[in-house]
Amino acid sequence: MDLSPDDWLAALRAGELNLDREGLAERLAELSADQALGLLAWWLEQLLAGGLGYGLGQFADLVGRPQGVAAAVLLRQALGTAQGGSPDPALLALLLPLLGYQRDPEDFPGLQALALNPGALVLRRGALEGLARGLSCWPLGPLRQLLVQLSADLDPQLAATAMDLLARLPWAREGLSAVAARGVDPLLAPRLARRRAAAPPSDLLLLIHGRSGGVVPDELLQLAEELRQQRGCRVIVQPLTDPLAAEQALALEPAPLTLVPLFQLPGHHVRHDLPAIAAQWRLRRWPLRRLPFLGAWPRWQQELAEALGEAQAQGWRPELLHHPLGGPLAARYPQALSQRLGLPCRPWDVAAYSGERALLVPLAVAANRLSETLQRWERPPGVQVWPPLLQQLRFRRLLLEQLLLLA
Repeated sequence: MDLSPDDWLAALRAGELNLDREGLAERLAELSADQALGLLAWWLEQLLAGGLGYGLGQFADLVGRPQGVAAAVLLRQALGTAQGGSPDPALLALLLPLLGYQRDPEDFPGLQALALNPGALVLRRGALEGLARGLSCWPLGPLRQLLVQLSADLDPQLAATAMDLLARLPWAREGLSAVAARGVDPLLAPRLARRRAAAPPSDLLLLIHGRSGGVVPDELLQLAEELRQQRGCRVIVQPLTDPLAAEQALALEPAPLTLVPLFQLPGHHVRHDLPAIAAQWRLRRWPLRRLPFLGAWPRWQQELAEALGEAQAQGWRPELLHHPLGGPLAARYPQALSQRLGLPCRPWDVAAYSGERALLVPLAVAANRLSETLQRWERPPGVQVWPPLLQQLRFRRLLLEQLLLLA
């Protein structure tokens, strides 16, 4: 008999229907949002009253399809009622995936605690399934930390599931590498190796100043091409001087993206433009993480110190030059760099430099107005000028190595 949705719901509640999965799925597709929510409320009531013996547990994923605030409230109330009595772990485990399906970040702490709780295994697995249902909505840092921990769990099924979920997160290689460092059950080691091999590297966004008209210096174009070939990912070069290029890049298909600010100093672009650009990409739904500006990388500073130390050993007197910086925050960086390297670091003025064996070092990642002005300058005898850093093999090689190591 062909029943209307209201008559079908009434017959179901009266126990006059024999449920089968295929038939239930077809009828549920015909229900309005309010009818589906009403069915969920009735189902939860019956489930809590009769437990799994009522026979509805096998249809949890079908009946629990409604999403939204009202559905989440019903599920939280049902969980509270069950936990307040003498809860059957298997019953709670049925409800947890449905709660995760609501994708409300507020439910993450509760699911996290249950997944880590050394209680009933079926409950821990249910909580992890709940996390899987809403995977994209949970806070990424705590979620990755949780899954790394669970990937080393004594229960192989729980550990394998956590590992598989970790492989689905943005920057999956980072989390899987953390699992490998902690160690896993030998039986899961091949699975981990496969997940690591299959995890794609994130795309890169190289934020640069650029020249007038959006021209990108050759050394940066070469770096981007090598990264594309060796990482096997998209490498987007965004010059601040070319807004049109930024709009074209933003229109690409979103994917996990690592923003690399290729600036030597924390000037206006780093302190103001960079946060605005990151927000713009996130607004277009790109999963994005930001690295510190290049000049702040400890390994980069170490390489600079070693290179300048070698120059001093050859009798040169290095002096670090930079564009004038506005504000006390930006001005502190040259002071800190000067202390770190034991060398003067000041705004450039070609008239101020003379003397035997003076080595002028423009703090320029790539060719810019400062570096080109110094190269054209008719300098006094005994004064030399360093080329931009990425025009020197050691710095170009270092930056390439560091970017290839990124997840």
